[in-house]
Amino acid sequence: MYTKFWVDLKLPTNVFSCLTPSGQKLLSEKIRLDTEFEFDMVDRFPNYYTQAETKGLLVLKNSMEQIINRNCCVMTPDEIVTLFREKQFVAIPVEIQPPSIAIPIIEQLRSNNYIIDFYNLEISSNGISYNISDNFNIQYFDFLGQQGKSVKIYITKNVNFCDSLSSVYLDVSTDFSAISNIFTGWYHIWENPDPSKSDTLYSKLKISTQQFLSIQGTFQPNGLNYEGCTAQQDSILKNDVQFALKMLDTAYAKLNRYNGITPFEVKDALYFNFGGASDPITANYIKQSIMTLRVKGPWAGYDCVQLGDGSCLGNALAYAYGCLPLFDVRICVPNYFNHEQTNRSTTLIHEWSHKYECTGDLGYEWEPEYPTNSMFEQIWNADSYAELVKYLNILW
Repeated sequence: MYTKFWVDLKLPTNVFSCLTPSGQKLLSEKIRLDTEFEFDMVDRFPNYYTQAETKGLLVLKNSMEQIINRNCCVMTPDEIVTLFREKQFVAIPVEIQPPSIAIPIIEQLRSNNYIIDFYNLEISSNGISYNISDNFNIQYFDFLGQQGKSVKIYITKNVNFCDSLSSVYLDVSTDFSAISNIFTGWYHIWENPDPSKSDTLYSKLKISTQQFLSIQGTFQPNGLNYEGCTAQQDSILKNDVQFALKMLDTAYAKLNRYNGITPFEVKDALYFNFGGASDPITANYIKQSIMTLRVKGPWAGYDCVQLGDGSCLGNALAYAYGCLPLFDVRICVPNYFNHEQTNRSTTLIHEWSHKYECTGDLGYEWEPEYPTNSMFEQIWNADSYAELVKYLNILW
């Protein structure tokens, strides 16, 4: 039977003083990854386990030589990439920008109760620059904090993995594994050693289902203004966000009661929007995605733009960059505001799915071939989730 190789390093600090406990944990991760990779390469035959162990010991030997030479960066940039891929982080290409003079570089400092930003860097994607720590909805965090719910978001960079002065990685990985937070976010800005190639933003969010279900009341944002929107458009958008959250609550409640047969509308909605799949396992997967959108939806920002801007073309109501949770949804003026609220809020859910679930546009409900798309296509399709939620609300 295959047992994962694991090394818990206990090194004498007087010999390897630059390798903190966090660095030791990183080295353990590095050895485990290389050993498991070697074991996979030999098709996991038990008699080749020794060969995998030998690989792990070789990694340990080479790492010790580096540490003896006072190189405390336990993991190379390529090994950091492997680590985040193995942990199933979402990856998107970005460019790291020089920090603004007006923004201090914050190292090893907890900037506030919610966001622990060790570098306060700016990034750009699609030609738009953002400072990560400025793009979270603090009002929403306050709303959750008033109910005693904990939120932690970490922002790290490659240099944290060198770990010569702190235990950043150990602190982050330990807290990220904790179940006490309603959600814990981890954003890692990976700087590519090749300046001719893109940097990468790795991101992942863990949600506590139990704490999510115990949220009381409805989040009501105050004082938030959406860029480029008139006062009237701003007010409409805020109401649409609240309506979208209520729609998600309704859909989640129905999916939570689904037993494979009833409620009948759940079975119909699953069958039509997810390639004929209406079994409880598929329903549970979709339910978790709905919960993710419900938790992350209040994070979204909005920019009102005129037709002809970016992807605001033809009859488009809005657009968002897929897998870019920190970038605002673009609201197409006047198309978006020409629709009634259910359609507007369904559109927001569609765009949230792009942003937070990394879905694409693999089919639209109005297309004749939509019901014949496969379950695999629909699982990664934004309109499938939005239309399912809309259907379950119309029949509520």
